[in-house]
Amino acid sequence: MAAAPMRTISYAQELQEWNNPAGGSFGTSTNWQSSAIPVALDEVVFDVATALGGSPAVYAVTFGMDRMANSLEVSNDDVTLQLMDHTFQLADFIVVGLAGPAVLRLDDGSLTNAGAGIVGAPGSPSKAVVNGAGTNWTSSGNLLVGVSSTGTLDVLNGATVDGQGQVLIGNSPGGDGTANVDGNGSQLTIVDTLAIGNAGTGELNITDGGTVNNESMSGPTQTQIGAMDGMGTVNVTGLGSSLSVAGLLIVGKDGNGTLLVSNGATVSNTGQAQIASEATGTGNVTVTGMGSTWTSTDALFVDVSGTGRLTVSSGGSVASGADVNIGTSATSDGMATVIGSGSTLSSAATTRVGFSGVGQLDVHSGGKVMTTGQGILGLLENSQGTVNVDGDGSSWSIGDALVAGGNGTAAINVSNSGEVTVVGEAQIGIGSGSGNVYVDGAGSKLTVSNLLFVGADGAGTGNLSISDGGMVISEAAGFVGTFNENSGTVTVDGNDSHWQIANVLAVGNEGTGEITVSGGGQITNFGVAQLGVEIGSSGTATVDGGGSNWTSFDTLSVGGGDIAGGSGQLTVQNGGRLDVDGTLKVLGTGNVDLTGGAINVDTVDLSDGGGFEIVGGNLKANHIVGNFVFNGGTLSPGMDGVLASQTASGLVVPEPSTVIHAITGLLVLLNGWRRSC
Repeated sequence: MAAAPMRTISYAQELQEWNNPAGGSFGTSTNWQSSAIPVALDEVVFDVATALGGSPAVYAVTFGMDRMANSLEVSNDDVTLQLMDHTFQLADFIVVGLAGPAVLRLDDGSLTNAGAGIVGAPGSPSKAVVNGAGTNWTSSGNLLVGVSSTGTLDVLNGATVDGQGQVLIGNSPGGDGTANVDGNGSQLTIVDTLAIGNAGTGELNITDGGTVNNESMSGPTQTQIGAMDGMGTVNVTGLGSSLSVAGLLIVGKDGNGTLLVSNGATVSNTGQAQIASEATGTGNVTVTGMGSTWTSTDALFVDVSGTGRLTVSSGGSVASGADVNIGTSATSDGMATVIGSGSTLSSAATTRVGFSGVGQLDVHSGGKVMTTGQGILGLLENSQGTVNVDGDGSSWSIGDALVAGGNGTAAINVSNSGEVTVVGEAQIGIGSGSGNVYVDGAGSKLTVSNLLFVGADGAGTGNLSISDGGMVISEAAGFVGTFNENSGTVTVDGNDSHWQIANVLAVGNEGTGEITVSGGGQITNFGVAQLGVEIGSSGTATVDGGGSNWTSFDTLSVGGGDIAGGSGQLTVQNGGRLDVDGTLKVLGTGNVDLTGGAINVDTVDLSDGGGFEIVGGNLKANHIVGNFVFNGGTLSPGMDGVLASQTASGLVVPEPSTVIHAITGLLVLLNGWRRSC
């Protein structure tokens, strides 16, 4: 923090004090207490109250030519410098409000200072107003607004202010600074650090076409909103209003920062954008209204180490040219909300939710999130990542893989016609953590164009729940319990709930997998299906309840591959139904229980010694190979209308010992009971 210059310590050749409370010409000697016009090395003071021992005055000072001095102090008075297209050049500092509250107004010309510029020195609330096109203030040293006091800088009606050092608004404890940049052509330019709320309270308002540019020819710059335990607020509102940062933009560094972009205004930064960059930082960013945009060329961190919040609403747009990170470090707590039709959050690379900390992404009421690269939730140990996509038109599109639950915990909730689409693989539960995906309600949908893994790898768990009319479409294969030590569970529950798999369905590939179809839900696979594929794996499928249906348009194997595999259990019960447009193959480590449901299949193959027990329900088959236990229920011909004797090579054994031979067109029970087929 730059200290305020003291009048008693001056390197000026002479102290020149204004003495005319009515105002007048800078070039009139009698307007000065010394009766001498200030020259290059003089310290110029406008403070009539002190010079004459009277009251503060309001007056104007006119310039008929360019002037030079060493420094400028305005105290107690309200002074307008009418520069009249001339330049007032200072070799050192400007202080507005050194010895009392003051106002400095600049009109129609240029004021330059090589040292610091201070508005609102300790104990002296003050204001500087730069007004009108063609009016400029250039401070080569640091420009401080509100130094342990209240200070205000107004840049109005096309005026410009150039800060060639740091610009600090609300500087030091007790400082309360405000900068207003208002109107088309009004501009504040900073070539070094811009800090709003730098240990104090700071506010920057950019309105009605005003612009603030933080840029440098020598390298990246930095804008901080809420630093050093300060509180900073930036409001950018209205068409044409903009904040541009050629470097890093931080909202809530180690203080409290707020950024509001509204009504068609724009914010951009070429470096990273960080919300809550340190553990003690709190940052809030809101981008709202059609045409309101925040564009980060580099990565966007909704929180780095602290507590960060990002809200995109009512047609606002936030775009990152790299990653979007929510819940980045172990201490972080980040949340991004995209709400309303036309509201968008986009990432040109990866979107991470819960990288090492706690992260949440909410997409509501027609909002959209677009990720060009991967979507990753709950990546590192102890992390928590949650994504909620809710409402008609709400969506998250992922151009690469989805990873839900690495070594942390992840949850994706798709509800009320929300939609998630994944172009790459979807991995639910990978590493040592857990991943959970819930697709709930009519119109809610998850679409995966590549492989879908539920329980993907490592010792973690994966869960996919489809309920109340939700839909999951796997345009390639689906794996549940994919690799060793991993477990996966899929539940499809409720009328019109549906999981559709375009290719292979493997339940218990190398790990433990379980699928349940209940309450009128449906599973459809168009490739082969397998329960318990590899040695040591376990695959379980249950089709339970009236209207519940699993349709396999290819072979369904229970108990692994042709040579050796894991254990498989298939249960159809309570009115559930299984349709296999091919062979139901039950291997030696597999078992099928039909209890009050229906199985419709071309061929039942029990030749490898697998178990098949009918306790109740209906088995329809064209061909049966092998032995199974018939303990009630119905055995009838399949789609061909015939139970072919030449392929019914095994035994149908009702408990306790009755033997049934299957012959073409007729099923004969040797104890005298017979049933036409």
